[in-house]
Amino acid sequence: MYIHELTIRNYMIHRSTEIKLSPITVLIGPNGGGKSALFDAILNFSMLSRGSIKQAFGGYPYSYSATKCRRAAGYERIGFDVVMSKSQTQPERLNYSINYSQFGVAEPGNPTFEIKTESLALATAKGTQLLFDRDHAAASPLHHALKYVAEDYGFCLRCEKLRLKDLMTAFRSFRIVRTRSGA
Repeated sequence: MYIHELTIRNYMIHRSTEIKLSPITVLIGPNGGGKSALFDAILNFSMLSRGSIKQAFGGYPYSYSATKCRRAAGYERIGFDVVMSKSQTQPERLNYSINYSQFGVAEPGNPTFEIKTESLALATAKGTQLLFDRDHAAASPLHHALKYVAEDYGFCLRCEKLRLKDLMTAFRSFRIVRTRSGA
């Protein structure tokens, strides 16, 4: 899966960051400028798109409260908008958007999360087709996912449960591997 554009909202230092990616993207900046936080955000997105939100967070310093942007208001949520395709040159694009939050104070080892908004659209030369919208799931072409809307699963896991192999394969190929170290 090739990611063309990524927007990160309220994640660590990134209040609202948009980045267009190319086959080789070099990040240069001062210490504390958000380079590592960008990779952590991509890792977080990758983990939540393949499982539940709980799996995307760990203990401190990778808990929800530790990774939410300090400048964000209490009601604001962490979110991602991603434009991706199967390859760099493929004209069709999947536009995926998700915003989520944690309920109250987490019990140690058992936080509760809620996906507030989530949508998936396919953009082609003929226009954009909405495939899934959490707010109007019953009217979405992928309304089969409705039974998983009450849960905190990312869309890829829902596709897997529904055996939507093409979408599942697309999301599964989006894997970021990064070690968590002090570097």
